[in-house]
Amino acid sequence: MRRRDLLAAEVAARELGGLRLPDALAFCLLLAELDPRRYEPAAVRWHGRFVLEVSDVSLSDSQLVLAALASLPTSAEIGIEALRAIARKHELGALSSALRFEQGRYEA
Repeated sequence: MRRRDLLAAEVAARELGGLRLPDALAFCLLLAELDPRRYEPAAVRWHGRFVLEVSDVSLSDSQLVLAALASLPTSAEIGIEALRAIARKHELGALSSALRFEQGRYEA
């Protein structure tokens, strides 16, 4: 998704039959930047996957993830840092590496 082409990302996701959790987050970041009206439903779905797929997610971790996702469209750097902290806590290196925000835009 480095090319920042939303259509190409959607086609690739369909061809793969779905995305791994880190790739789904990268797709959400792309939506936040390029198609904000579709971002919120995608972020809610990603949060649900996070809670179901990651073991030992506490209520406070779940709340932090939701708050971080909610902040991405307006305070991206803060949201990214919060998601990185959760990724480190749960030893999700692939998720952490999907989280980059540089020069006012997401790098996924």
